[in-house]
Amino acid sequence: MHRTRRRKIVKQDRVDEITTDRTLLRFLQRQYATHRGRFLNIARLKTVQRIVFVKFRLPMGGSVDVQHHLYCIADPANWKYCECTPPPNKVGVEYEYSPSPPKTHPPIPPEYLASLFTCATDVHEEDDWILNQLPKRTCGVLQGQKGQPAEGWGIYFLEGWDREIISLLILFIFFLASLLFGVLWWKFQFDLQGGFGVSAYMMAVCTIVISVVVTRLENKG
Repeated sequence: MHRTRRRKIVKQDRVDEITTDRTLLRFLQRQYATHRGRFLNIARLKTVQRIVFVKFRLPMGGSVDVQHHLYCIADPANWKYCECTPPPNKVGVEYEYSPSPPKTHPPIPPEYLASLFTCATDVHEEDDWILNQLPKRTCGVLQGQKGQPAEGWGIYFLEGWDREIISLLILFIFFLASLLFGVLWWKFQFDLQGGFGVSAYMMAVCTIVISVVVTRLENKG
């Protein structure tokens, strides 16, 4: 997860008692909300856009170097070089997941996994398809050594701008500004129609601003 805009940390939580995808997703929701903070996350105007299977390097100190699927070779003919999941020699020794090797790379599409993260009830209460494919460490807490970062596997919450919150924020600001202008113009100029005519123009400009902002965010995404 992100600690700051650039710095990332590893959360190593036990999942021994989790047996279904729905309980897994709800657990991830709680852990993410606890780490990021609900108010802080809204204030940052960010949201989880993808949940990506990743390989990472963990040096001493707690920061982490994430290398997710975007850096892997995406050519299906070269899937054997993808490092998003533990290699066969790690399965049963340090990690557990199934099937090994994965049938697809990445095992679960990042956007699809993020959509389930926002609404855990979309998965069947008894299904364990996601849980089975999630790399689970079986030999204790991962720790880096001096001069030798530890290699590990897990999932990465890839964040991006929350277009809905940004749009609502812009709309709210323009609405208050236009309402305040209309009231003040009516009070001091005694021109109700003129004041709220300008307010209506400001709201029209707000629509254009929202469209421009959302388009720029989509292009960056």
